[in-house]
Formats: sequence, C-alpha cells, structure tokens
Amino acid sequence: MGQIDTFDPKRQGDPAARKAGAYYRSVDTAVPGVQVCEHLQQLAPLMDHVTAVRSVHHEVIDEHAAATNRMHTGRAVTGTVLYPSLGSIIANQRGAASDGAPPYVLIGYPNVTRGPGFLGANSGYLYLTDTSQGPAGLSRPAEITDQRQSRRERFLASIGDDAAKINDHRVRDYQDAIKQSLKLSGPDFNRAFQLTQEPDRLRNRYGGEFGQRCLLSRRLVERGVRFIEVSHNLNFLNGAGWDV
Repeated sequence: MGQIDTFDPKRQGDPAARKAGAYYRSVDTAVPGVQVCEHLQQLAPLMDHVTAVRSVHHEVIDEHAAATNRMHTGRAVTGTVLYPSLGSIIANQRGAASDGAPPYVLIGYPNVTRGPGFLGANSGYLYLTDTSQGPAGLSRPAEITDQRQSRRERFLASIGDDAAKINDHRVRDYQDAIKQSLKLSGPDFNRAFQLTQEPDRLRNRYGGEFGQRCLLSRRLVERGVRFIEVSHNLNFLNGAGWDV
C-alpha cells in the first residue's frame, strides 16, 4: 500500500467515477486530528508513540535508488561524499542501549545507502535476511571446537597488535567492529533470534514473514539494540526496490 492508504490518508476516492483519492476509509487515532487507514485500527490507539513523517519527497522521477538514498541519508546521491545513513548516525552518536547488543541492526539485504559512509565501519550495521537463523557469521559452526575457536582468536589478536601500529582511523574502526562481532557471537545475544521461545498464539498474531521480522525487532530492542530497519520486501537484492 502507498502512503495514502497507510499513515497519510486522503479523502476517499471513487475508481468508478475516476475520482482520485484513498481506496480505504480513515479512522481516528490517539492523537487528536491525526487519522490512519482503517486497516491500522490496532495501531491507531498507539499513535501517540509513533512519529509519522509526511513531508518526505524527492525530485527524481521513477528512480528507486535515488529515493532509497534520500530516505536513508536525507541527501541526494553525490559522487564525492558518501554520507552515513540515519541508523549509522544513531549508532555513532548514541551507541547500543546495553553492552551485549549492537547499536544498529538491518533486517534485509545490505547496500551502501544503509551504511556508515564517512563515519567508518564502527558505525555500521549487523544484518540478517533469515529470522530463523540470525546474522550469518555470528553462530559458530558445529565443527569449530572451543580449542579451535581460542586458537583463531589468538591469531586474530596477533594481527590486531600489528594493525594497532598503523595510524589510520579506518583500521581502528575495523578492529573495533571485529571485537564487537566476537562479543556478540556468544549465546546470550543469539537467544534473541530464537522466535520459537515466543508463544505460538503471539507469533500467529504477528503474521507472515514481515510480521516475524517485526517480532524479532521487538526482541532486539529488549536486548538493547538502538536502531532497527525492517525491510518489507527482500526480493530486491540491491535494496533499491519498492517497500524497502
């Protein structure tokens, strides 16, 4: 659905009479004077906790990548500066709400407009595309024993000692990102992705795959993740499709 059939309803139209407007009727919300589509009736009483931005626009016609960049960074595409996304800005300025969580999680495919830009790797995102498995790379393969894991971490630490001698903020940011990944690879954070711990009745209320991503987002917020982007449509691998 478009914005006129969700959070920015217009006067109801009439396709038969070729009258432009919304397809569905509007309902009142908890905020006086603010209405939403009738299919958001359960959200309507909670709108005092929602910020609906109705002023976003861009001047490029029929160009999804440009609109995606504008949505994430607030800027037009430029060939000289790679600007950070909103999620990366929050990760950089606020960090995670707890030590055992990343500040920024993307449930969808990665692309440059969602990334940290000039802020560096330490302000990047942790991403996943399968709610049943969690982020790729955080779960240790079954064949990797504790002994092998310890040996790998010692080797990585030795490389880090050499990298520390390089006076380059990009290297330092990358090292910090590696340390965070190792910290998040333990069982505590990975339990957030075990949606089977939720009652079946609750999972059914959340609905299909998109709903399960929203349920996972709630669990991640409870773990201390500060910013989460949930993709509606995972069919566009470059992140430039509709309903991102």
